Amino acid sequence: MNKLILFFFLLVLIITTLLFYFLNQRVLKEENIKMCDSMTSQNLRIMCYSFFLKDLNKCMLTGASYPFCVDFVISNMEINETFCKNLEGYPRFSCVLALALKHKNPNDCYFLNEYENRQNCYFYVSRYINFLNINEDFCKDIKEESLRFTCLAMLKNDDKICENITLEYFEKPICYAVIRKEKSYCFDSLTDKNTCLFKLALQTKNHTLCYEIDSEILKPECLILLRNDEKICEEMSGSWRDYCELNYLRLERLGFVK
Repeated sequence: MNKLILFFFLLVLIITTLLFYFLNQRVLKEENIKMCDSMTSQNLRIMCYSFFLKDLNKCMLTGASYPFCVDFVISNMEINETFCKNLEGYPRFSCVLALALKHKNPNDCYFLNEYENRQNCYFYVSRYINFLNINEDFCKDIKEESLRFTCLAMLKNDDKICENITLEYFEKPICYAVIRKEKSYCFDSLTDKNTCLFKLALQTKNHTLCYEIDSEILKPECLILLRNDEKICEEMSGSWRDYCELNYLRLERLGFVK
């Protein structure tokens, strides 16, 4: 009896899975299916299908890649303040961040009531300071010392403001690198080289600096933002190319590339 129940359970599971697969095939365009199927890992394939299907639930299957998957999917959805407020956890944060980036308005971070999440929103938004409508009030509202002074220094192009950073030492070289336009600061042993090179590349509009970034997420994003060329991904291989293609789609939906 138990074996019979197990048999029918497995049969239903298989039929449901196959039905789900074929329905997805009908929803997606042939070129999208081809792109997703070509991804080098199961997680990346799930992220790709989730993006085109606009299905956040599938991101639960990606494990540690869940935040990246959510970011990709959210960028492809029709969102507004009400939609974001109805979400919970990381999807809500990602949704508000996407709003701020789509609107080129960092003040959208105010939609996050939780102090920590709002500050994290400021942190991610600050990466794109060259592309957004930043003002002094926004910079001053950032509670984290290093981000606040780096934001102000970039806004005013004044490296003396960097000297005010005392708590998070690893951020001071980034501030100096960006304002003084000198990449040697990015190789300080106590700083984040990839974030530093990313910000410096965007600040100086020098895409060659992107090639020195060794992050699968930031390097493609840096090149896409500065070269604005979909074919940039063809220069890469493996998972680097996959992340590049997904990032291009995300940035395109957010309005950073055309």
